[in-house]
Amino acid sequence: MTKKPGQGFSRRVTAENLNRFEPLLRRAAEGSDESEEDDEEQAKTASDPAFLQAEALFKGTHFKSEIPFHRAQAGPKPKRGAAILAQATPELAAASALPEKGPLVWQKTLPASDVQRQRGNPTGGVRLTQASWRDEGKVIDQTTYFRNKVFAELDWHATRAMPHVEEAAVNVNVTVLGNPLGIQTLVVSHKPSGEASQANYTTILQWKGLSQTVREANLTGKTLRMYAPLPGRKEPFFIEIV
Repeated sequence: MTKKPGQGFSRRVTAENLNRFEPLLRRAAEGSDESEEDDEEQAKTASDPAFLQAEALFKGTHFKSEIPFHRAQAGPKPKRGAAILAQATPELAAASALPEKGPLVWQKTLPASDVQRQRGNPTGGVRLTQASWRDEGKVIDQTTYFRNKVFAELDWHATRAMPHVEEAAVNVNVTVLGNPLGIQTLVVSHKPSGEASQANYTTILQWKGLSQTVREANLTGKTLRMYAPLPGRKEPFFIEIV
């Protein structure tokens, strides 16, 4: 088979024909000495037939590749929620562990309606229900526990007079399925008259800017844990969904 110019030389070097390259190797070894070879000796080496034959093995025809260069194209951008909540590797899960935080103040197994997955209009947040949570040995009264104890130190302001509704912004350090989302500014809303008609809850933590992320993560059946700020601080709170 005819070889193309510039190809196949390395394949011709074998243990059997290595002696053909010996003149080149000998000259390289001699030239490594610190003393300089005189002109006569150089001319003698350059005219040696064995040396010339070995040197000719390195000669070939110059060629230019015709294969065009193409810059790699960037792939499609992933969806916002999917990018943030890609399944964490063990290393990422370890690195994204919640930082130092206050005590656990509440937890709940999330129904579809709390994580934007129910049919119809979404509630837009997590309903802060009783969820059989105990505080100081007693099951909480959800109508007062969140407003008057958990979030008591927030800056509350009335947003509606009839029926009375008040809200407060709250900074929350959020971690979902091992992925840290950083500190998010959410809104907690309290409606005292909501107990009778709103499935036994008066307070809701609104997802706000995390609504799409939460929906894409499909968190139905996962557990939400809420931690207080560090002692002596008003914020941030911490939420971990696992």
